This record gives sequence, structure tokens and C-alpha cells, in this order.
Amino acid sequence: MPLIEATRTQLWLAPHVWVDVREQIYLARQVLDPSTTLDEAARDGILNGELLPDWYDEWVHFERERLRQLRLHALEILAQRLMAEGRYGQAVETALAALRGEPLRESAHRVLIASYLAEGNRAEGIRQYRLYRDLLRRKLGVEPCREIEALMEGLPA
Repeated sequence: MPLIEATRTQLWLAPHVWVDVREQIYLARQVLDPSTTLDEAARDGILNGELLPDWYDEWVHFERERLRQLRLHALEILAQRLMAEGRYGQAVETALAALRGEPLRESAHRVLIASYLAEGNRAEGIRQYRLYRDLLRRKLGVEPCREIEALMEGLPA
């Protein structure tokens, strides 16, 4: 079975060749599909990874960003689904993985704070809110979004 397929103008890996990025895209799309049942392999498969980290060709930047955004969305949805199932520790770990990919991402902070609060850990929720609020002020000069502020209603800011 050939590993490479080609035409006169193009060259690509054969579909049967295992590539980590293909698997990561497949798993992320599974997570984004609400009808899919999650398993540990899906969660573990999207926690880490970057497309060709030491390459700087222009086409790689676009593809790397596309994969990064897909991964971040999938991690946030996965964290929300885990939180809804009462799997708070895994929800927190997953939200933190999204924040490693983008520390200023409001939606990832929102699901992390919500996970802490849902598990009854108000102190961690308040601490995370304050860390994020201070980061936003320092880096962008803005306040957290309304959705995050709504999570904090009735709690000390």
C-alpha cells in the first residue's frame, strides 16, 4: 500500500497513513457534535498538540491557527459537557488546557469559573475571577464580559 499519493501537480499522504493532526481534528469534531458520547480517549486526544511547531512557512500559520481554534472550541465544549455530567475535576483540567492555549480567552475562563462554582468551590471561583479580571485590566485595559460578571453575582469581587 503506498504511503504517498500524487498527481502531476500535487503530492499528499495517503488517507490510511496515521497523522496526529488528523486524529486531533477528528476527535475535536466528535466533541463539538452534541450527539456524540464522550470517552477518555477523546478528551486526552485533544488536550495537547500544535501543528508543525518549528515551521514558519506562511501556509502553516493559517493551518496552525485553524487547528488551534478548533482545539480551543472543542476543549471549552468538552469542559462544559464534563461539568454538566458532574465531572468537575476533569472539567477544570480541560478548561485549564484551553487557557494554556490562550490565556486571555474569555469563554475558557467562564467555563473554568463556572466549573469551580458548580462543584461548590467558591473560593477557587472567586480567585480565578480575580486573576482573570486583573489580567484583562493589565493586558487590555478592559473588564470581564457580562457573562462572567453574571457568574459572580452575589459573590465578593
